[in-house]
Amino acid sequence: MRRVNLVPPLPLAARIRMTGIPLAVLLLGMAAIYVGLSYMRMERELALLAARRAELQQALARREATLAKLAAVKKKVEGLRQEKKELESTVNELVKSRRMVPPLSNFLVLLSQALPSSAKVEAIEIKGESGAVSGQVLRIGEMSTFVEALNQAPIVDDARLVFLEAVDKEHRLYRFKVVFVLKRG
Repeated sequence: MRRVNLVPPLPLAARIRMTGIPLAVLLLGMAAIYVGLSYMRMERELALLAARRAELQQALARREATLAKLAAVKKKVEGLRQEKKELESTVNELVKSRRMVPPLSNFLVLLSQALPSSAKVEAIEIKGESGAVSGQVLRIGEMSTFVEALNQAPIVDDARLVFLEAVDKEHRLYRFKVVFVLKRG
């Protein structure tokens, strides 16, 4: 047996209205759920990015502090290298001067023997092979004997009186300076 629908079908516009409104509500609900879920996912990702950014900023701050420390260490190392060069230069100069000239103790013995009794040494300067002795003397005539004694010594070459000036004419006190060259050893 066959069934026959005795209820007339609804017109198409009414059928669309009946199914369109619930469908629109359903689609809007699904869109709202999608937007809400997307928003929550985006918020979570933003929070993760903010935490990652904070970590990176801390790492950057640590790195900058390390770089500052390294710069200070580098500067100190450069200073130490420069000091090392200066010390090496001084050592080389001392080694060279030691090879070139006799020991200074020999010169000091010579100086104490040749120095006039009225003379007083104020300074002895020796740089490499050349040197100078300066001081005060009461009798001018003793200076020529002093210079001659230095020139006759085997460790001194070219001793010369380069400065002689009266300091106190009343007491006959004179300042002197004798320059010399030490012979190579």
